[in-house]
Parts: sequence; structure tokens; C-alpha cells
Amino acid sequence: EIELSKIALKNASAKGVKDFAKIMVKDHTAAAGELTDAAAKKGIALPEKMSDKSQKICDDISKKSGADFDKAYMAQMVSDHSDAVSAFESEAKNGNDADLKAWAGKTLPTIMHHLDMAKAINDKMK
Repeated sequence: EIELSKIALKNASAKGVKDFAKIMVKDHTAAAGELTDAAAKKGIALPEKMSDKSQKICDDISKKSGADFDKAYMAQMVSDHSDAVSAFESEAKNGNDADLKAWAGKTLPTIMHHLDMAKAINDKMK
């Protein structure tokens, strides 16, 4: 989401989409830093690059421009945040590691807010 949002800062045409992308870069960079620190303390190695699936999504969306880019980016943000809400809810309720469980619970409201914002922007584009 960080990399795709950086692309959106350049390629998006709608101000609301660019504003959303700025928030995504800021909030997700902060969350990634927290997760990286927590993982390092526990000796857990995190992936150094995005998955092939995520890279393909990034590549496909980055080829678009104007309103087509905006629609594709916002649809992806709704999808990604929906998936993230489910994953964070599960971790916050059922996680085995107390620190990661607490972090998921602390981070969940922000992700839910991002999902609400993404849906609102996405709905205006239809």
C-alpha cells in the first residue's frame, strides 16, 4: 500500500485521491516501522520486498492514468483495507503473541478509518 500510494501521489488526478494517498504513505510507513521494530525484538524476519501478487497489482495500476488510475487505485485500497481489517481483527482476538495481539488491536481502528475513507472516495467515483 505504501508503494502504490507513492505512485498515486504522482499519477492520481483527483485531489481527494492524492490526499488519501498522502495519508496512506504517512500512516502505513509509521505502522510498518512499529511492526519492524516489534519483529526485530522477537527475532522475526519480515519480507524485504512485496509479494509477486502485490508487485503485479502495483505494476498494472501504475500503467493507468487520470480517472482510470484513480478508480483502480481506490478500488484496490477498498479491497486491501477490507482484507487488512479482517486480518487485524483475527490477530487482535486470536493472536498467540501478546505484543503483536496488542499492536493489532491498537492499529485496527486506524485501518477501519482508512477503509471508511477509501469506500467514501471510491463510491464518489462510480
